[in-house]
Amino acid sequence: TEEPQPDPTVEPPPVVPNPEPEPAPNPNPNVTQQRVQIPPGQTSVQVSGQVNEDRTRRYVINAQEGQVLALDLPTVSGPVTLDVRFPNGELIPDASRVLSWQGQLPTSGDYLVDVSSPRPSNYVLRVSAN
Repeated sequence: TEEPQPDPTVEPPPVVPNPEPEPAPNPNPNVTQQRVQIPPGQTSVQVSGQVNEDRTRRYVINAQEGQVLALDLPTVSGPVTLDVRFPNGELIPDASRVLSWQGQLPTSGDYLVDVSSPRPSNYVLRVSAN
């Protein structure tokens, strides 16, 4: 005859506090963030860098409502594109995977410009605001 087995103790699963909903996983985990400021008395500034399939550069540009922000890539060594986002992180319509973008800003705040490329590329990004 079989000996009765004691009931295994069932432990409740550990309670994981619900984290904030995360944005979709970023395919580019290595995002280097840099604030860009246009020097007083000037209307544009250029920044340069290097990106590749797993390294994105994010530029933070503080701009005011009503300003016209213009972005372009005067120099690239590969398939570099820009994604431009509102201060709340939302992608600006028609500003995904573009080579240049210009628009009048609906709100003041820190606009985000992500520079990315599927392969190692150097670039120069020109930022103008007026």
